Amino acid sequence: MARVFVRSSNVEWVEYSPDTNNLDVEFRGGGTYRYTRVPTHVYQALLSAPSKGKFLNEHVKPHFHCDKLR
Repeated sequence: MARVFVRSSNVEWVEYSPDTNNLDVEFRGGGTYRYTRVPTHVYQALLSAPSKGKFLNEHVKPHFHCDKLR
């Protein structure tokens, strides 16, 4: 997994593993979360989205299981 720091008021960085389809997200307000079974095309769309927080709220959080890592 390669950590990618993103331009966002809500998100500090994301990491994605194409082997496991896990997406890790660290939020600026605190907390790191792992979303599981996220397809690669969703991760790529997240990186291209003008608003990372809005994309996560609309296309990731409601559709993929999430565990808090820290």
